[in-house]
Amino acid sequence: MIDRSSSDDKIRAADIRSRTDMIFSSSPRTAVVNLFDHKHEARALVVFRHPVDRLISKFYYLQIAKWEKSYSPEWNDYTLLEWATNVNIDNNHAIKRLAGKRHMGRFKDLTDDDLARAKYTIREYFIVGLLGDIKESAERFNVVMGFNDNTAKRYSWCMDSHFGNFTRKVNSNSHPNVDKDGEAWQILAAQNTYDIELYEYAVMLFGEQKERIEQYGRDMQMAQEQ
Repeated sequence: MIDRSSSDDKIRAADIRSRTDMIFSSSPRTAVVNLFDHKHEARALVVFRHPVDRLISKFYYLQIAKWEKSYSPEWNDYTLLEWATNVNIDNNHAIKRLAGKRHMGRFKDLTDDDLARAKYTIREYFIVGLLGDIKESAERFNVVMGFNDNTAKRYSWCMDSHFGNFTRKVNSNSHPNVDKDGEAWQILAAQNTYDIELYEYAVMLFGEQKERIEQYGRDMQMAQEQ
């Protein structure tokens, strides 16, 4: 397992392909271009979160997360509205990553064509998960990766430890609820129109993929029982 979350790292494709079962990357375009071809195939999994929820969580989390490189204690001096209006520049994050629109350390402007390409990419290549339905998402990922009680000894224990009734959330941060009709939410939404449209498209795909993945799981189970 390798975490390629830093877009500055040069991916050594041949080396990684020969020794890795799973790769995490916040730069999917870079990973796909450098790592995979018709001789080196993989399953692509993605978890989407509503863009405004992501930014609100980021605002509160980085005020206290001393262990993060991007720890920002100075944000304690701002209200969410002030931060959204005067500080935040992390907008349309998902589209930019999928489009690979970074130049000299800064993101380029986005177009409707970038949105169309991003939609095509997740539709054609990704099993879609949603943070708001993370247990169902994890179960789908397990199906397509072939993880179950027959193939993984600790499968049930692992699922229960993460999604059981008494599971303690790790690396999470409680924060005040934000009114979706409030000014701060609306400003963040206006700044992230491309990502919101992509998120809504991902929600639609999440629904569409359900039956296909369930049928795949039934087929795999029958094959294992034969």
